[in-house]
Amino acid sequence: MYVYGGATLKKYKIAAYCRISVDDEKNDKNTSIENQKLIINSYIEKHFPDSDVTFFEDRDKSGFSFDARPEYQRMRTLLLKGAYDILIVKDLSRFARTLV
Repeated sequence: MYVYGGATLKKYKIAAYCRISVDDEKNDKNTSIENQKLIINSYIEKHFPDSDVTFFEDRDKSGFSFDARPEYQRMRTLLLKGAYDILIVKDLSRFARTLV
């Protein structure tokens, strides 16, 4: 914990997940990994200043299945072990296409 402007804030361990599919890259939908990281970093700086963030990136991976995404699988294992307090993604479409 630390003090910021008179308020005590907790320092969090944050996992940030970025994914882009082959189709997204071809269509240049402004969803690049770099763009996702900028958006996530901006959010973290505003809401969780001084927290530690680790990025997990899957490039050219479909959002349909979790199985074919090695960085997602690595992140998931760490999340289940309690290595991180928070998971942040740019939007749910980057996390998964099928949310059922």
